[in-house]
Amino acid sequence: MVDAILNETALLTQGDYVVEQYPNHHAEAMSRSAFDQNGHLGLAAADNHPKSVNMTMPTAHNFLRLPILFITFNLITALIPSALCDDDAQYTECRNTYDCGLLKNITYPFWAANGRPHHCGREGYELTCRDNEYPVIRIEEQDFLVLNISREINIITIARRDLWDRPCTSRLINTTLDYDRFAYVQAVRNLTLFYGCVPHNQSIANNFTCKIEGTQNDLAFYIDDSISRLNPRPNGTLCLHNIRVPIMWTGVDVLPENYTVDVLKRVLELGFQVEYEAEWELCGPCMLSNGTCGSNTTDSFLCFCGGHPYEETCPSSGGTHVNSFLFFPNVTWGEPNMVQAERRLLANALLDFSNQRFVLLSESCIPLFNFKVIYDYLMGSTQTFVEVYDLPGPVGRDRYRPKMSPQITLAQWRKGSQWFEVDRVIAVEVVSDQKYFPLFTKHCKPSCYSDEHYLPTYVNIKFRKKNSNRTLTWVDWSRGGPHPSKFMRTDVTVDFLEKLRHGTKCEYNGKSTDVCHLFARKFLPNTLDRLLRFGPKLMKFN
Repeated sequence: MVDAILNETALLTQGDYVVEQYPNHHAEAMSRSAFDQNGHLGLAAADNHPKSVNMTMPTAHNFLRLPILFITFNLITALIPSALCDDDAQYTECRNTYDCGLLKNITYPFWAANGRPHHCGREGYELTCRDNEYPVIRIEEQDFLVLNISREINIITIARRDLWDRPCTSRLINTTLDYDRFAYVQAVRNLTLFYGCVPHNQSIANNFTCKIEGTQNDLAFYIDDSISRLNPRPNGTLCLHNIRVPIMWTGVDVLPENYTVDVLKRVLELGFQVEYEAEWELCGPCMLSNGTCGSNTTDSFLCFCGGHPYEETCPSSGGTHVNSFLFFPNVTWGEPNMVQAERRLLANALLDFSNQRFVLLSESCIPLFNFKVIYDYLMGSTQTFVEVYDLPGPVGRDRYRPKMSPQITLAQWRKGSQWFEVDRVIAVEVVSDQKYFPLFTKHCKPSCYSDEHYLPTYVNIKFRKKNSNRTLTWVDWSRGGPHPSKFMRTDVTVDFLEKLRHGTKCEYNGKSTDVCHLFARKFLPNTLDRLLRFGPKLMKFN
């Protein structure tokens, strides 16, 4: 039986799928030191004696014939030639930006009746400038102040207008979003505000005074999301009303130690972050072709190019549309096409019948153990390793789309890491799935994040008993934000690596073990020298 490490980058092209060898900065160097002393990209072992093996695929790219396939998956950016555009009214209008108070240079997909025409933005993104302080956006019949726009990462910071400068409100409704356009970032949590509470003989530290119309009592208090799910009425206190308000995770950290109404006000004033979606897979190429993004009267995307709008991109000076230069299909972070790309990777790996285990890794992953330990761990496991868990709240259950029912119910909906390890049985089922994946393609966009939900939900429905429900790739979410922590050169120490290798308890084949993660991420390129210095001793491959 032959096994190896393979690092690849996926290029999606029209009518064909190509896998190119792409040695990333960590996996290549670590495998060269830890696994392959001959300097090859991959390492294979037959009868426990390592040697290098290569295989030629029909696409003329090199592959490795292995029973364990490690796939490094990247998104590819295509360089697109610019188009030459003449000015016209819509093109000129949409190239102009919009200012409101402290926020400057606001562009697509936002628009404003008094400063930026509707065709320069998208439905659901109208801004109103009130008191020239912050623009206001209306989402699901609620007004939110737009405190910040981070266009580079498509994230806005918003706050409920009725709660921004005071914790009392007459609108006793939960905060909701238009989930076709917006999605909470990972660091958002819920704060529950209780109103009209009956005084109790035990004092409640996190209380404040708020008179609500129709109530006799002005006692109110607040608790964070995790506690409110366990005990909706702490200390047995009875309250007439309660509402949920999203806040950032940093606010949750501050509140328990500072139970004052002033701290509560400051946390509410900070607002919370949401990602916004407006067909960036079309807007990006449009801007690269020297066009400007907008929409028509039915809210379909248009690229204004000067003289004439186009559905996708501006024509080049030679008259050829830019989309002929793009890889197809486009792969966009969080979109169903990312899952489709992973399914294509699996499909190509399945062409080699000797491949029995399949591991998806990112380009910033490092191995935590030598090849033999990883091989024995995977091949000796009675389970697969797809992280699966049920998460109430805005970044878990709230992403479920009711239109997926009855094939997928809310009770079956799960979340987990994108980085998986599956066996051949599950891999075959995933690439041939025609029941569940089409539902994600149709309904799980743009703010549903299929890569975090499709495989966990699918495995939970079909392979619950054979899956461990945990990932083999360690990652740090403790710093908050939409992405995990990145590690620099100074972070890499022997103690830190040992913590990653043996600092967690889990179950393996029914027994307790401290070997729970075989890989870790995200490690920047400048960590490589230290990884190569400490790796041989820790992993015992020299």
